[in-house]
Amino acid sequence: MPFYHITWEINPDADTPLEAAKTCLEMQRDPNGTATWFTVRQNGDTAGVDIDAADTHVHDEGSCCECGSPDHCCCECPKFM
Repeated sequence: MPFYHITWEINPDADTPLEAAKTCLEMQRDPNGTATWFTVRQNGDTAGVDIDAADTHVHDEGSCCECGSPDHCCCECPKFM
């Protein structure tokens, strides 16, 4: 089974580190949330993965998930790298 390194980044507004962490945990657990963008790395390769209720998009670093273009994304994903 392959090993992956996954990061999820967000910049919450909070008064304390604990409050910030709790805010992020709530975002991750919200079934209607939009914080669904992850950076996935394996063996030097990087992909951006957007998981949402409607569909799953995988963007290799800097390219469209449908056509591979480095200039745009055919699915118009707002999180295109």
